[in-house]
Amino acid sequence: MACAILSALLPGFAGAAPWAACAGEVLRAPPLPERTEGARFGGLPEVPSNPVGCLFGLSMQVDADTVLWRCMIDSELQEAAVWESEDGSAEPPYARDDGRVDEQDPRNWSYALLLLRNGQPVQAWRDSLMGGRYDAFALHRVDLDGDGVRENLVTLWNAQGNGLGVNHWTLRVFSDDWRLLDSRAGVADWGPGALRAAPAPRGGCDIGVTSWVEDRSTGRDGIALEARFLRLQDGRLVEAADRPPERRRYTFGFQNQRTAWFDADPDRLEGDIAGWLGGD
Repeated sequence: MACAILSALLPGFAGAAPWAACAGEVLRAPPLPERTEGARFGGLPEVPSNPVGCLFGLSMQVDADTVLWRCMIDSELQEAAVWESEDGSAEPPYARDDGRVDEQDPRNWSYALLLLRNGQPVQAWRDSLMGGRYDAFALHRVDLDGDGVRENLVTLWNAQGNGLGVNHWTLRVFSDDWRLLDSRAGVADWGPGALRAAPAPRGGCDIGVTSWVEDRSTGRDGIALEARFLRLQDGRLVEAADRPPERRRYTFGFQNQRTAWFDADPDRLEGDIAGWLGGD
């Protein structure tokens, strides 16, 4: 349950206003355990008893009494713990997400992000991941809305696509007491450099939501990496109207830069957004 804690400026170009980094703290999940033959669950820790049916995964100690688990669901455990009751009136104790039925119903989940307080399950949210990368998530503690209180931004890697090998992420924003405020899924090649200090005079930090888009800036068909910035306002993520999107066409130079970034660390999944959007 140990975490690597990095208390420093998040990556970015501290200097020019558009690239000023956000001051914050980053907590990362521990590395995956080495797989040993015959080890139960491949050596992954077992999750404490919970009504969602989480069986094993990796955990992050958030504070003295709060733990985040990223875990795989055993449907048999889940059905026995949550759905079976003599009078049929049992209500599953998990957080409602965005109103979609499939998101709310744990019977449709394969993985979950599970919050425990004092050893007891409190809330859970649907999750997805590829290749057993339970370790590919992080907690960024940053003041998003400029009120002097840090929010909890949890970034979860979900999968890697074919072709360019684009990494797909889900971003979930929680209040300081772990109330879900908003989320974004399908974010492409996200990295901490997408967190930027808000432009003056507004305080707080903005979240760059990155995607690969069609581009004809040179008059020819192509693609580009684009970051559109969101701010936290009244507890919801909304467009940062005072910060225009940033875009960079995918050239040979960009391709080489991106390839070198991931080749430098085979386990690396976060993108170098600040570096990539800085130009050729």
